[in-house]
Amino acid sequence: MKIINIKTKLSKKTLIILVLAALIFIASFLLMLPDNQSKGDNFYYIGVATTFNHNSSDGINDMIQGIRLATDRVNQSGGINGKQIRLIVQNDKNDSSLAMKIASDFSKDNRILLVLGHYYSIPSLVGGDIYQKNAVPVITASATYDEITKENEWYFRTVPNNSYYADFLGTYLGLNLKQWPIIIISDSNNYHQSITRVFTKTIQKYDLEIIKQLTFNTSRSDVSPQLIKITNTIKMLNQKSVIFISANRPELVELVRLLKSSPQKYQFKIIGTDTAATTGFISELSNFQREQNDPGYYSNDTLVIVPSIPGIGNNKSFEFYKNFNETFNRIPSWAAACYYDTFMLSCHAIENAEIENEHGIRSIRRKIRNALIGFYDNKHAFKGLTGNIFFDEKGDSNRTLILGHYKNRVLIPEYVQYQRKHDQNLDSKAIKKALDNEIVVVDNTVLNEKKVVYTNIQVLSVEKFELKTHMASTVDFYLRFRFLGEFDDHNIRFDNTESHVSLGNPILETKENGVTERLYRINANFKYRSYFQSFPFDKHELTIKFHHNRITNDKLTFAPSITVKDIQLFDGWKIHSQNFSIEQVEDETIPKLSVIKHNLYYDQVNASVTLSRELNGVVFRYIFPFLTMFLLLYGIYFIPIQRFSVIICIISAVIVLNTFHYYKMLSFIILPSIVNAEKACFFIYSLSLLLFFSSISISVCHVKKQIDKEKMLRYFGIIGYPVIVITFVAISLWGIK
Repeated sequence: MKIINIKTKLSKKTLIILVLAALIFIASFLLMLPDNQSKGDNFYYIGVATTFNHNSSDGINDMIQGIRLATDRVNQSGGINGKQIRLIVQNDKNDSSLAMKIASDFSKDNRILLVLGHYYSIPSLVGGDIYQKNAVPVITASATYDEITKENEWYFRTVPNNSYYADFLGTYLGLNLKQWPIIIISDSNNYHQSITRVFTKTIQKYDLEIIKQLTFNTSRSDVSPQLIKITNTIKMLNQKSVIFISANRPELVELVRLLKSSPQKYQFKIIGTDTAATTGFISELSNFQREQNDPGYYSNDTLVIVPSIPGIGNNKSFEFYKNFNETFNRIPSWAAACYYDTFMLSCHAIENAEIENEHGIRSIRRKIRNALIGFYDNKHAFKGLTGNIFFDEKGDSNRTLILGHYKNRVLIPEYVQYQRKHDQNLDSKAIKKALDNEIVVVDNTVLNEKKVVYTNIQVLSVEKFELKTHMASTVDFYLRFRFLGEFDDHNIRFDNTESHVSLGNPILETKENGVTERLYRINANFKYRSYFQSFPFDKHELTIKFHHNRITNDKLTFAPSITVKDIQLFDGWKIHSQNFSIEQVEDETIPKLSVIKHNLYYDQVNASVTLSRELNGVVFRYIFPFLTMFLLLYGIYFIPIQRFSVIICIISAVIVLNTFHYYKMLSFIILPSIVNAEKACFFIYSLSLLLFFSSISISVCHVKKQIDKEKMLRYFGIIGYPVIVITFVAISLWGIK
């Protein structure tokens, strides 16, 4: 009976200890969680007015997802002034009445600091009057109708307006497709006619021939027969031409389908507005059988003009498209990128407005509007992933656009682009440059021609590197350039190498329709970047970097890609990931002030391959010894204390094994800092000491006949040891990515 009572009492004590330990663990875990939920209503609210379909992969959903991606980034970084951002999203369904109601609701909501939207122009136009009357700052990154920002000091736009789009596109055709006559198709409403008027005026300035100008009326119920008649008229012309279409998406999709459905007896190029660059355009074309059987049948070679295209731009652009694809498992349209930028710009404006101690929503909104006005020129612009954003006196942002065309449903940039000139002052050489088409003027903005060179790096093999002595590895790869016209690739400079690397002569060169393709094979030592902190799950990033050392990034950029198919690696390693991007660099030999003044920056291609260890090799070579030592030490709690000599032998064996394993690993790691593997070794030393003193304590209790304490110490060890080990492993793995 006495033994039973002791066991019962012991079980109660053990239960109390376990409950207390569990509560402490849960409380500690909750305290370690990020503080995403602020106390009270400690948030900044932003209204989002859009048009969307929950079941659609439309560009309008790109708007929402782009904003949410930006919101997550800001909130994870601590928010603004310590406050998290919350979105209030409303769907105007592209309906004027509903847009007015949403604008009124947003204006009355004293939580909302500013509004992003609306997506379409008509809701933006009708909502604009309400926002203006109630002094609410609004920013759109998609509604391009000129009238939206006219005489409305509260409405801002981060993309060019229709006039700029049309002028830019007409200028491009005048400079690059001068021999092609033009056919213009447009809706008869005011919105599309305003685009057509500017476009027509611009191409006439370049003496381009307009062979036909056709319109249709969507206010009539019989739109389809009108579109069929238009396409039949064009086919009867039987003439090489550029077909410019200004239409809403349903009519645009139908016109493209009709034009490309019958066999082409003549060559033509279709050019659309930004509507043709949305995911909805491709999605609707994909409903047709021919497009399903042959992806790109309808969309291939369709030219568009947009603020952003994947595969070209600054480092932020590459990072955004990569993150978006990883998050939503698809490539977005320009709308996602533009609204991401617009949200980030809004956050900067809120921060610059210094509203922490401000009372009254009207004064807060006015200060935010004034902060937006602070982005007034290129020097004071917001530097986003789509480029520099700043507003003119109308609240517009008429900035650089990118020309691209579809290939297999994916937008790729044209070989020739036009970028805002760093120095807007025209010098004595300006006339000659203008005659040579090196510079052009669009809407009082001076642009210079910029060449795009497609670049592909195909990695063939990576030789084994020595972790202790040699922070570089020999890489064998093909380097391919594809460009229009001329390109001096002999001035390509490789960075991140141990010694100078020369391209030499190309092993293959082809020319077709003015496009040259050159192929080089390079074998050189490139330095790598190592992440030893997570050893033995460490990664090593090999990066091939190069830039042109003569042509600055206002005249030359690259559209990079990397191929690692069938790459030869050394045993025990595998490809973990691959990445490519463009980075802005400068010549370190030139003074910084001169670099800034004359914009002496270069676009550098970064193509990287990250290697990681094969999992099976890691487990057996590095993890298994640790696991064995953990289990040996844990087994001590199940050995009778009478066999104390066996316990001492096990602890001694673990210490010797741990020391041997530690020094063996040192031969593989450069140790500028403590890595996880090293921490594990010291952790085992600590566990060995813990088990040693724990065993002595249990032995003392046993000798003194203190059975309750002896059993409590043993049970505490049986339960506590795994908790300690699991906690250590969890903390160690937390930082491994």
